[in-house]
Amino acid sequence: MIIQNDVYKILVQVILEKGHCNVLLAQMMRDKNLTLSEKEAIEKIVLGTLKNQIYLDYILNQIWNVLKSVITIPFRITILLWIVLYEIYFLEITNKEIFIENNLKKVRTIDNKLTFIISKVLDLCFTEFRSEFNLQKESKQNIKLIKYSYPSWLYYLIKSQFSINIANQLIKDNLRMPLISFRVNTLKTTVNKVLNNENYKSFNFCLSKIVSDGMISSKSIFNTKLYENGEIIKQDQASMLVSHFLNPQPYDEVLDMCAGIASKTAHMETLMSNHGKIVACDINEERLKIGATYLKKLGVTNTEIKYGDSTILDVNNKFDKILIDAPSAAWGLIKRKPEVKLINWSKEEINHLITVQSKLLNKAYQILKPEAIIVYVACTFNIKENQNQIEKFVKNHADMTIIAEKQFFGFNNNTDGFYICKLKKGI
Repeated sequence: MIIQNDVYKILVQVILEKGHCNVLLAQMMRDKNLTLSEKEAIEKIVLGTLKNQIYLDYILNQIWNVLKSVITIPFRITILLWIVLYEIYFLEITNKEIFIENNLKKVRTIDNKLTFIISKVLDLCFTEFRSEFNLQKESKQNIKLIKYSYPSWLYYLIKSQFSINIANQLIKDNLRMPLISFRVNTLKTTVNKVLNNENYKSFNFCLSKIVSDGMISSKSIFNTKLYENGEIIKQDQASMLVSHFLNPQPYDEVLDMCAGIASKTAHMETLMSNHGKIVACDINEERLKIGATYLKKLGVTNTEIKYGDSTILDVNNKFDKILIDAPSAAWGLIKRKPEVKLINWSKEEINHLITVQSKLLNKAYQILKPEAIIVYVACTFNIKENQNQIEKFVKNHADMTIIAEKQFFGFNNNTDGFYICKLKKGI
């Protein structure tokens, strides 16, 4: 029951309170009152329920149709039933009676009057165990989208902008568990020291195939001394690649326009060996406060934290390198943040994002030195936020040249997906 209570609490925060799944799971991983096996079980069920939510909701709707129920169910009960369905359909339930009773206890704490109907739902779940209900009545394409729990509107957008092959690979990739990847903080240690540390043999550390200072682990790193001491930092390999793409050098003046919790800021300062200066700016003060603590833990010394809107940034000096990790629809983060695919952005909301991205690029141009570099990154697949955005920017600034440009989808190396473009300003 302890595990399911924690799962339920996290999912309520994600779905009803717009919490971030990866942040809540990271907080849970630091909980000293839970064992490692409990933490891993909670993470598995939270991510599994969110990743398969469209499929689970389809099954639940079929159950309501069978029961012909007209009772209005509170959304908190629906969330609980998604968890139950995930456990029944994707995990092995060894004791049906105890499982049902434990879930009915949870229902009683929410609304005791619903116990009878939920009891019927649970009985039917086991009676129709692994049944596809009426899935066979759906079209072949709909069956695929339901089974992979992928929103149809996003599938058809990707298919129209790229190809059916890319779209089909992405719907399969969205259900994969992301790798446990981390960056070695070379301000405090070396890759070889971490790789050959005898205390972590059971973690099966191996080198990243994408970045020189990245590694993969088979187990969570949050409770390790390496993590607590700031010698390693949990970070996706694709995220690490961004700083290498910008390639800041010692004594460069660098601006991180959307620093967030400063993970890329810390990486850039590491590449600069704490020489030179980085200004880390973000509109979210709380995230920057976390970032300031994070930088101190990692031994970063040459970064100025600046709270504010980077589109109207007031700075006196100009920069050698500017990173724009732009706000986006974040469709490239679905493996890590499966709640992202449940957000159906309106045309107005996407247009607002595009406007903000354009303002960030134009501001960066104004404060960029001659022959200096901008790297623009967006964790999404939408060409309106990516390729079209850069095309418009270069058209309006004739002295800006694209040095390199690539769309990463994330399915090749099980990373996040993102678009990245490196541009240089002329003399």
